[in-house]
Amino acid sequence: MTELEVRRLGVLRRFFAVHPAASDVLVCLLVVIDATSGIGLMATTGVGVTAPVMAVQGIANLIGLVVIVWRRRWPITVLAVVTVTIAASLLIPSGQGIPAGDAALPFALYTVAANRRPAVAWSAFAGMTAVLTAGFAATARITPLTGALAPVVSVSTSGADSSPFPGWGPFTGFALAALLSYVVVGLGFLAVGLSVYGRRQQVADLVRRSHELVAAGQQQARLASMQERTRIAREMHDVVAHSLSVMVALSDGARASVRRAPEAAEEALDMASETGRAALADMRRMLGVLRDGDGNDPSAPDGAPPPPPPVDAPGAARSRSRRGADDPGPLSTTPGADQAPWAAAPAVGPVTAALPDAAVVTADPLAPTTPQPTAGDDLDTLVEGFRRAGLPVRSRAAELPEHGGLRLAVFRVVQESLTNVLRHAPGVGSVEVLVDVLPEGVATPAKVRVVVTDDGGAHVPRASAAAGRGLVGMRERAAVFEGTATAGPYRGGWRVQVELVVPPDAGPRPSQVWKVPA
Repeated sequence: MTELEVRRLGVLRRFFAVHPAASDVLVCLLVVIDATSGIGLMATTGVGVTAPVMAVQGIANLIGLVVIVWRRRWPITVLAVVTVTIAASLLIPSGQGIPAGDAALPFALYTVAANRRPAVAWSAFAGMTAVLTAGFAATARITPLTGALAPVVSVSTSGADSSPFPGWGPFTGFALAALLSYVVVGLGFLAVGLSVYGRRQQVADLVRRSHELVAAGQQQARLASMQERTRIAREMHDVVAHSLSVMVALSDGARASVRRAPEAAEEALDMASETGRAALADMRRMLGVLRDGDGNDPSAPDGAPPPPPPVDAPGAARSRSRRGADDPGPLSTTPGADQAPWAAAPAVGPVTAALPDAAVVTADPLAPTTPQPTAGDDLDTLVEGFRRAGLPVRSRAAELPEHGGLRLAVFRVVQESLTNVLRHAPGVGSVEVLVDVLPEGVATPAKVRVVVTDDGGAHVPRASAAAGRGLVGMRERAAVFEGTATAGPYRGGWRVQVELVVPPDAGPRPSQVWKVPA
């Protein structure tokens, strides 16, 4: 019996449910009381007070008392033994047709009904009735109207043939009355047992459903935790990859300019320092939520996030080796045809303004783990920051729908693409960023398309086998919005194209969003 079943019981029934041995002792006492009272009644009325009759009564009741102890383990077997014992006592000549051992019968039948399916319980009741009917029928035909029951039967009879059935003996009426009493009492105990069985099944169904709900909730929590780990790991990659790439580029530029332009070198070092501090602050925020289960993000896991799987982007096997490197190569300080020296880059403000990692945290509950770009100037500030790091970027961005998650995904795609160019394509001549909104068609939803293309650069050998994580992050972001992400060689350079489906709950496009100078 489950704990929930026990709680639903009364005080007395709860005691016996918790202590089944006490229940067994009580049943045995009731069997003994019933048996002794029957024998005492026989002695008081003078019916059946003979040594053979008392011996049959004692042996049959002893058998019922012994087997009733095992009714929980083998209920059907116990019922069969008790029923056969009663029928056998009827057929023994020395018993003179008096049923014996019937005190244990109701308890055995109740146990079957309470612990077996209703079909089994009804089958057991039918079998019990058939065996007892056969025993009483045989007794009615072979037992003469003499001996112990003669005074009882003769009270309501007159004449030699008092049987209601022609050819049957005068014992028939007593046998029918006794059989009917067994059937009525058996039906009562059977009904009680079936009621107990039905209640137990209802409680078991409730317990099973509650366990299923708990398991489903735990599964949802695990899935949410895995998704959160993936999200945080992706954000950490974006923060680290972008910030370190910019710091390396600024350091290389400062080293190249330290003698001919000391002021520019000093400014580059200041920008690299600020970039590192901003990245460190963002990393501490994310790792703090990972360590603290009581952070603002209720779904944040307690452990460190697992690294993204090292899956190469489609076509990576045929791509240039520079896209497989994780470590940034040295930034070329020799300007190309369309590239100005780093020292000549226009100063438009502190580099921290160009980094999304230094953005102001909003009131979003996920903000502590998500360096969110604010609306308006973040994309053009991001592009301008890459220009200051020496990347010749041209960009054109359409007005985007008012949807924070979609705009964050576009921002991260552009950031990751430009970071890859900065890390893996030194000496690149030109980089183009296009952000378009494709209108909704008859059978196609509205989409945002991001295309980042460069014309190639110096060859950088593969430095690590764990490549393509940034492209994996792009594909994950695209999958969130039912989109696609592809990357591969394009006209001697490299092209990244990501399409994101505009969510139905996205607001109308604002009048001024991400207006980036061409």
